[in-house]
Amino acid sequence: MISGLASTLQRLSRAVGEVKPNLIPYPASDFMQDLRGKIDHDFPEESEEISWEIQLGDAMLNVDPQLLRGSIYRDFRQCLPARSR
Repeated sequence: MISGLASTLQRLSRAVGEVKPNLIPYPASDFMQDLRGKIDHDFPEESEEISWEIQLGDAMLNVDPQLLRGSIYRDFRQCLPARSR
């Protein structure tokens, strides 16, 4: 009985630990506009120094926009000096 419970807990732990992206087609220009809006809002001083010259046309991404946006945002935040965090 205990070994069955341990086995069940291990399977549950693996299932919870796995990241399962929700991939969807997403216009690249919309993705960048959303990311820029979040950075402009959360880091107004730093965002003034960013040159957002993006020409994506009709490019589409097949991504989980929430995971990708969160990853890029986290990397951006970690690159800032400690005063901005």
